Amino acid sequence: MDIKKTLRLFTLYSRLSFRTIFQARTGIFFFMLGKAMRFLFLFLFIFLVFSRTRIIKSYDLNQVIVFFLTYTLIDNLSQMLFREVYRFRPLVLSGALDLILLKPHHPFLRILIGGIDFLDMLLIVPYAALIIIFACRLPQISLTGFFIF
Repeated sequence: MDIKKTLRLFTLYSRLSFRTIFQARTGIFFFMLGKAMRFLFLFLFIFLVFSRTRIIKSYDLNQVIVFFLTYTLIDNLSQMLFREVYRFRPLVLSGALDLILLKPHHPFLRILIGGIDFLDMLLIVPYAALIIIFACRLPQISLTGFFIF
């Protein structure tokens, strides 16, 4: 299978995923609210820990925040690309997996990366901006250190 065909199918699946996601507007609100609350509670936990101590195992507050934000960004990217994996079990139970197996393209394209989760995509920009903001506060950051990280 060539790359152009795969990218076209991925784009098609992403558009269909977009339509499916935005049919339930109340669900979008609660999903985003839950993600925001999870992020804020973990962020506040880090600040609470560092309000009692200055350094933990030679890491200061900004270093821990950059580490946490990097982890969150990577987690969001993987969730964005592979959200379709969570819909695999219902496909098997309902018998709809047979329809995917009959398609002329590889079934992993639909099962693993069957479209981008656009709700996770919305959060990537703020996470990346926060990483840049807190990384600029680190005094010992260098280009080499950034690539090693």
